[in-house]
Order: sequence, then structure tokens, then C-alpha cells
Amino acid sequence: MSTEERQNAVQNSRSCFLCLEKGHVIAKCRRKTSCVICGKKHHILLCRNIQAGSKSPVSVNIRKDESKKTVTQRDETLANLARTPNVLLQTLMVTLRGRDKKRQARAIIDSASQRSYILKSTADEMQFESSCKEKLSHSLFGGI
Repeated sequence: MSTEERQNAVQNSRSCFLCLEKGHVIAKCRRKTSCVICGKKHHILLCRNIQAGSKSPVSVNIRKDESKKTVTQRDETLANLARTPNVLLQTLMVTLRGRDKKRQARAIIDSASQRSYILKSTADEMQFESSCKEKLSHSLFGGI
């Protein structure tokens, strides 16, 4: 999708050009950021100085040991403005083995998690003993 098409999509959906959320215009937006490409007040996906899928050289100043060097790197930018209500999670089927029973269950893979959890009803059914108990606070985020 071209920059112009993205801008039209945002405008047609009556969304803010800075945060891309519906319900207000850029003049009323509480976000104080600006585009990191050109410095103007719009979302980076709407910047006219960059094209989706384009490879544009970017100059970066690096300071190391008080000496300045300029490095040119190639940067590829791909943008997608699709908003879907679906969230796909990685899962797999596992076999739970209890004292006298085997059961198939679906597990969610969360590579950033520090702990693993099981439903109390499943643990009771399989006669698993708990190693510890914790209270969980479950809340939604992102305005949902």
C-alpha cells in the first residue's frame, strides 16, 4: 500500500493522523510525538519521505571514543495498516500424564513467560499436586 493509500485509509476511517485511533483529529491528539523520519506531526506510516518496501540509505552519526564517524546503512521499511480483530496465538497439543490417566490438552506457547499455568479443574482431574499457589490478576489492555 502506498503512502497516499494509507493516508486515504486513515482519512476515510476518520482516524487521527498521529496515533491512528478513531474519535479525534490530530489537533486534539494527546500524543506529543512526531515522525522520526521528517519531524512533522504524523504517524511514521503516513510519512511521504518513505515508501513501503523501498530501500533508502540512511545516514547515522555514531560517537565512539570522542571520534565521530558517519555510517551509511540500507534500511528496508515495510508497512501494513491492516487492523483485524483476530489475534493468532501459537499453540500445540500436549499429552498430560497423571497418576492413572492420560489426557490431551491444548497449550499456548508464550516465549516471554516466566511461569506456566494450568486450570485448577484440569489439575484436579489429572490429580496433579500444586507446587505453589499464586493469585492471578487478569486484565485486558489496548482499549479492549
